[in-house]
Amino acid sequence: MVTELSGAPGREPSAFPPSYRPNVPPMPPTVRSRALAVRCEIWLMAFIAILGVSAITLIYRDGDPNTKMFEPQMLALFNGERGAPLYMAILGEVFDVSRSPKHYGKGAGYGHFVGRDASRAFVTGEFKTDLTDNISGFTPEQCATLMHWRGFYRKHKVYKYKGRVHGAFYNDKLEPLGPVKHVERKAAVAKTAEQAQRELEAKYPPCNVRWSEASGGFVWCDGGHFPRKIFTQLSTGQPTTRCACFGDFGWSDIRQIYPGCEPQDTECRTLPPGPAVQEHSEL
Repeated sequence: MVTELSGAPGREPSAFPPSYRPNVPPMPPTVRSRALAVRCEIWLMAFIAILGVSAITLIYRDGDPNTKMFEPQMLALFNGERGAPLYMAILGEVFDVSRSPKHYGKGAGYGHFVGRDASRAFVTGEFKTDLTDNISGFTPEQCATLMHWRGFYRKHKVYKYKGRVHGAFYNDKLEPLGPVKHVERKAAVAKTAEQAQRELEAKYPPCNVRWSEASGGFVWCDGGHFPRKIFTQLSTGQPTTRCACFGDFGWSDIRQIYPGCEPQDTECRTLPPGPAVQEHSEL
């Protein structure tokens, strides 16, 4: 005898009567409670994180900046997100630049400086590779540039000083470390060299210069002074030349008379007529 299995037409026959329901045990209350608790915990942690960032940034907005220390991870929170202000650091000093979101906001031209100390990029201009506080290998001129930028933020009427970053430039007692002193010393060297150059130019002012393709190049001095080609060097040590005016018509190996010019001449030809050549930049 063959028993037919029940089932709707077009479907696989069922071995169970239509009224049968599998006896699947319901989820125990403890398991349901635990799953709900996990979900609540996740939401709570997210809320606390948002609230915590807001509270921390709110606390760090005020207070005496001379006693306020930022850890790098703390400074990173001041990135303009979730209502946080915009802070940036240079040479370990933190400044509030929130008043200029068009410059320092997300996606703005200087937004990459926010939430970090990117002292190196201030000098190199490499905003992809040099967003770091590592300033090793800087020349005196580069150190002077970095000091210039720090002075810019210190003197700014809108950007407010907020404290110091614990790390490359300051210890946990807010005392300056070696790199700060090193930059200041090298910047002073560059400033001394620059001052010496200014004094030299004041004592022996530069010649007047004119050039045209038709007549060539000339240098001349006013007030009865005499043009001389002098040999000097840049603050980097690279040799260079320039034309200087002297009150007497003496000359030497480093104070030369221009070819074709007499010692007492106050005007000398430096280039013949024709297209300019590279020497024109060394008059």
